[in-house]
Amino acid sequence: MTSTVQALAPIDQPVITLLNPVLSAPPPIIPLLISRTGSNLCIGRRTSDNALAYSSDEMATWTILTNKPADKPVAIIETYDGELLVLGSSSGNPSAAGVNVVYKTTGWATNKQGVTFTSKKSFGGVSAGINAGWAFSNGSVIPPNATLPNGAIVTNLYGTQSQATGDNTLRAVYSYVTFDHGETWVDLLSLLNAGTTNPLGVHFHGCYASALDNRAYLSFGDNTGNGPAVAGAGKMQVAYVNLEDLTYGFLPLPPQYTVFTGGNALQFTGIRGADDGSLSFTPDTAPFAILVLGRTGYRQFNNMHWTVPMGTGDARTIGGGIVQVKPGDPAFTSFQMDATSNGLGASNTVPAFYVAVTGNDWQVLWTDAGNPLSVNEQVYMGTIGMFASKKFVGFYTSTEAGLGTRMLTGTVSGI
Repeated sequence: MTSTVQALAPIDQPVITLLNPVLSAPPPIIPLLISRTGSNLCIGRRTSDNALAYSSDEMATWTILTNKPADKPVAIIETYDGELLVLGSSSGNPSAAGVNVVYKTTGWATNKQGVTFTSKKSFGGVSAGINAGWAFSNGSVIPPNATLPNGAIVTNLYGTQSQATGDNTLRAVYSYVTFDHGETWVDLLSLLNAGTTNPLGVHFHGCYASALDNRAYLSFGDNTGNGPAVAGAGKMQVAYVNLEDLTYGFLPLPPQYTVFTGGNALQFTGIRGADDGSLSFTPDTAPFAILVLGRTGYRQFNNMHWTVPMGTGDARTIGGGIVQVKPGDPAFTSFQMDATSNGLGASNTVPAFYVAVTGNDWQVLWTDAGNPLSVNEQVYMGTIGMFASKKFVGFYTSTEAGLGTRMLTGTVSGI
């Protein structure tokens, strides 16, 4: 008998709220990363000239770095050897055509003001940008959830641009890994070599590196129906790559999988491992919920359940990346919503951020109830994270008249 989909949180789940929420215009320096190594340390980009800066007092004051990468910084992650990796984009948009370059710092831990940047990997000649630990197409930051203490870091191209072309240099079908904290990079998995040959429309979404499994998990979607053929019968559109030997496969459909879609059609964007080892996924278009895949053992999973609705069926909803500054912290996520795609109409859905205390007990953190999405409008959201003081920072851009891009801050209560 098919088990019942879990839709309600346990009765002992704490209720999390955002106290004293404040919406404000974007500051002159946009925060990109809250450091896992310093309780108040934040790293950002000055919008006037793309200079990098850091703050040691939760964004109250900033110090501008003397040096900066040659390209516009669009995302930052911390390596476990004490340095930063900075994704620079020649176009200023990580999903647009142009050259995306990974820069690594020298001297970050010991001499921030004198830090230098060296190009380590160039992703040129593609119409899709770097994702998963970097940025989605709207520039909202996805956290360093693909970085392991042993030096492994995973990333992939993201996007549907030119996805139906046979020109494979224009498609988001490649992923990469470094085993030395970003010094050198090798190919991880290509969707062109997995499953069917040249699967038009198939493209990567996001990835997660699991220290528990020593594996990379990569989600992928399609606009042509070829995704299930790549995954294979009885499999999800989530690939895994074993980092010890780069062998790969696809996660099997969990017993409850067909409860959500009626078949092998469910696609994901963001992926994050919870502290209990389960995997959380945000949706690509449908279903409109955050989903959790339970763990039974080493590299073994079982039922999938949804924990909180996300968006509606009236607009194209794409889940964002899942942010957790460090293990033991709450995780956060949000979404992108478009009421112009697929001929869909007004959703009357408000911008929202979500939180999970243990990594899988998702609930709504905050909504902008006074500004629901209208017909022909879009909203794009991204979470920066939470400081040790429980100060939350997020951004969202709405095309609704008079809104534009705004920064949300407040204090997370209930944890």
